[in-house]
Amino acid sequence: MKTGIIILLLTCMQAFVRAQPDTVKVAFVSYWSVGDSWRFKVTRINEQWKEGVMTKKDSSQYIGKLEVIDSTENAYTLKWGLENTLLSSLSLTPQLRDRLSKYSSLEIIYNTSEVGDFTGVENWQEVGTTMKEMMNELVREREKESGKDQDGLKKYMESLMAVYGSKQGIEELAMKDLRYIHFPFGIQCVMNEPVLYEEELPNMFGETAIKGDAKLILESADTIQKRCVLVNQMKINSDDAKRLVLEVLKKMGLKDQELNEEIKTARIDIFDNNRFEYFYYPGVPLKIEVERKSVINISNKESWRIDKRIIELTE
Repeated sequence: MKTGIIILLLTCMQAFVRAQPDTVKVAFVSYWSVGDSWRFKVTRINEQWKEGVMTKKDSSQYIGKLEVIDSTENAYTLKWGLENTLLSSLSLTPQLRDRLSKYSSLEIIYNTSEVGDFTGVENWQEVGTTMKEMMNELVREREKESGKDQDGLKKYMESLMAVYGSKQGIEELAMKDLRYIHFPFGIQCVMNEPVLYEEELPNMFGETAIKGDAKLILESADTIQKRCVLVNQMKINSDDAKRLVLEVLKKMGLKDQELNEEIKTARIDIFDNNRFEYFYYPGVPLKIEVERKSVINISNKESWRIDKRIIELTE
């Protein structure tokens, strides 16, 4: 989310600076020690709507434990232990669930800089191997139970294996919640001075990334409790939205005349509205709420999708 952010880099190791009587600056810095640990409840919600009617709503929840396992002058190493949400999301018989119980949890080891911003996952090959073994065993056991090939399940698992087979895939998919936890670290914001920047979004319909116009707002700061709220908002760039519409229509195979007619009214919008509540000293999130709304209007039929995540400190 921080691609292209043009802001002041961290220049001191203070949690806040009072420059003028009415000016408050908050620097997001990690003041952690080996052995520090926190538990978070993570809730994911997905809603899909078509022409004003909800067509799908899914939700899931798990508890993740974050622990500092190493600290040097220039970096931290952390462990994120969590429930294997892929396994828990599948409809399994009690017998099959029991046989796959050894895959019920994951441990992700990763690194940050000295100020706490994410730099990379360390054990991605181990995580990828574990997930591949689980998927293969799941297919085999399903075939034993049913007595027939599980072609649909195989194709689904193959697509997931492609993601879990790379460092980038694991960082983008399996670590998405962690990326939100570390999002503010390494930046500094001033009360009542929004920071404008350009964000890049993945493009499912073409090779060129989509640009978003984003901003950061330090909404509140309590310099006694060392607590603050940072708001992050984003809207897809208008020019890129038009380009994305054209790419979608071309994927639909429309002829030139049909294309010219559709493009007059077709619309795609993407909005982010994210709220980060932190103890900026020692650098621990209390509650993170992220929401992305994606709207598409083709042939005057509007559909939209809302993806939400809530990450709450429990202890």
